[in-house]
Amino acid sequence: MTIKLPEERIEAPPIPQPPMGCPFEKENNDSPPIKALIYGDTGTGKTSVALDFENCCVLDCERGTTPYSKKKDFHVLHTTSYETMSRAVD
Repeated sequence: MTIKLPEERIEAPPIPQPPMGCPFEKENNDSPPIKALIYGDTGTGKTSVALDFENCCVLDCERGTTPYSKKKDFHVLHTTSYETMSRAVD
């Protein structure tokens, strides 16, 4: 004896297709700012990567941003104090 099950039909809404050209959409900027910790060995590019973010703020504990001060546009707080860092990211 064979049991025949009814055919399953799933109706999903259509996926909107972008116009021809670039398949990506411009995302709105309503999201909160990103807080990130970049950690690694000396000379691995941590500062360079951080400064590639638009309108970034850097907590600089080792004066790593100094060589970039005339090349990039960023905000910096030079400190080694945990309390100062903690207040800055809250």
